[in-house]
Amino acid sequence: WWARLAPYALSWDCHLSGVQWSGAEAEEVNCGGDWLAPELKVTTLHVELYQGQLDIRAGLDVATRALNLSLSSNVDPHKISPFLTEGARRWLAPFAWEKPPELKGDVSLVLPAWTNRQPDWHAEVQPTLRLQAEFKIEGGGAYRDVAFTAAQSHILYSNMVWHLPDLTVTRPEGRLEAALDASDRTKDFYFRIGSTLDVRALRPLLEPGQQKGFDLLTFTEPPVIDAEIRGCWQDPELIGIKGRVALTNFTFRGESASGLQTAFDYTNRFLLITNPRLQRGGEQLRADGLGVDF
Repeated sequence: WWARLAPYALSWDCHLSGVQWSGAEAEEVNCGGDWLAPELKVTTLHVELYQGQLDIRAGLDVATRALNLSLSSNVDPHKISPFLTEGARRWLAPFAWEKPPELKGDVSLVLPAWTNRQPDWHAEVQPTLRLQAEFKIEGGGAYRDVAFTAAQSHILYSNMVWHLPDLTVTRPEGRLEAALDASDRTKDFYFRIGSTLDVRALRPLLEPGQQKGFDLLTFTEPPVIDAEIRGCWQDPELIGIKGRVALTNFTFRGESASGLQTAFDYTNRFLLITNPRLQRGGEQLRADGLGVDF
């Protein structure tokens, strides 16, 4: 299609108001750009919709099909769901927020051949996708009814691997700091977490039968947890967890204790507890290790 436009040069600038498209409404749209073969540039795309703003700059080399895009947004993603893929809508569905997240980033990819009318986006385009972005949520939100007061992270994606190096989630009683690597190719994942959150807040993420374990344990202070989690999204049996945990002033099945410190390692449905130390007032209990075969 672009070959017929190759002999021409074009610059444009336009302003629209009251735009309706695919179920979405925009109060204002400003757009400007240039065409000088083989480069198509969108120098300005500013959209005001749903009390938020979206800004995009993009460049496309039509000869190589290389697309580069920069964007910033504080528009509620739920409001623009008609423009998202079915997979993106499913991914967003469990999230809620009082104030829309702030998002900015840069994206690059190579589009399918112009003559390919039915491209395989997963096989042809996804391996070329590169993403550098960051998000910030303030003012409160929730994931599957697990509430938080703030969340933020940088997001990197290349070679079909996601990397979140500095995910931080804050709640009134503490915070979670984590790093995540996850492969779209192999479905393997790795988490490294440090947490001072009340683990009982995670009840909505578990099945009803699994939630009963939280009823046995009560805290006056949230546990301190440092852990690594490895596994495969497609095979829960491969999940492995190791780390350390420290509890202060807690009760288990009605029995109180002033402190507990231990290392743990869970793989192949076997839990190994190493060097546990339990304090109850002036009394202490120690062990070299304990094993539980599930």
